[in-house]
Amino acid sequence: MAAKQSIIIASVLLLVIFVGQGVTIKCFECNSNVDIRCALAYPPSEFVVDCADVSTHTNLTYNYCRKISQVVRIGINSLEPDSRVLRECGSDITEVRPECYTRHGISAHQQICECDISYCNGFKSVHTPCGILLVVLLILTISKSFTAYN
Repeated sequence: MAAKQSIIIASVLLLVIFVGQGVTIKCFECNSNVDIRCALAYPPSEFVVDCADVSTHTNLTYNYCRKISQVVRIGINSLEPDSRVLRECGSDITEVRPECYTRHGISAHQQICECDISYCNGFKSVHTPCGILLVVLLILTISKSFTAYN
């Protein structure tokens, strides 16, 4: 009986995780040029926004998080060379890209990382294995319970 309850609990947890991720996504939105704390490895929670709220102000669907690390090599518009971090909700990924990619220009270099897990643009790297680890642990729990049940 306990094994059956474990399977039910693990299944409900998986359902909550995957349905919850599909409903809305929360990302950090900030610019280190405005607030230097945006450049921290994990910025303060006051920068968290619900991307669904961002979507209500436009006709776009904001469904992923983005982190842009930018280095401006030469001064432009009376600004000195600088580096900054921008974190934001992104809208409608239409082309398949790797999680992180770079763009180079004459005066600037950008590393752009995109992800679709809440808060994933708040880490030093946006690769967030936490969700994957949780799913693996739940699968192991289910299989262990199933083995004990049989």
